[in-house]
Amino acid sequence: MSAVSDLKRQFSRVARGDSMPRRDTGGPNGISRDDNEHTPLMSGGGNKKPLYEDDRAWVRYPSSFFHISWLVLTSNYVNILLVFVPVGIVLGALGMNPIAVFAVNFFAIVPL
Repeated sequence: MSAVSDLKRQFSRVARGDSMPRRDTGGPNGISRDDNEHTPLMSGGGNKKPLYEDDRAWVRYPSSFFHISWLVLTSNYVNILLVFVPVGIVLGALGMNPIAVFAVNFFAIVPL
């Protein structure tokens, strides 16, 4: 009977939250007053340098390419049309309908 009462006591302590370490929340909905929109959701990732600054060339060059491409595409809303440049080249190389190739290339030269 002693084991059953110990189990009940441990269960009730865990259910009350006595065995868990508590953090001073102080804020609404259990949010700490120190947390804000800049607080990382997962710890340990804040001190890493970005992949485009990595020392390994096989990591740095592709990630630098994608980083610069993302910066160019998001710098102005019209630059999104630059994705039509390779599409127009592929359509022309495949010998697709000339009207489709012209339309895609037309959208490709708008940001230029």
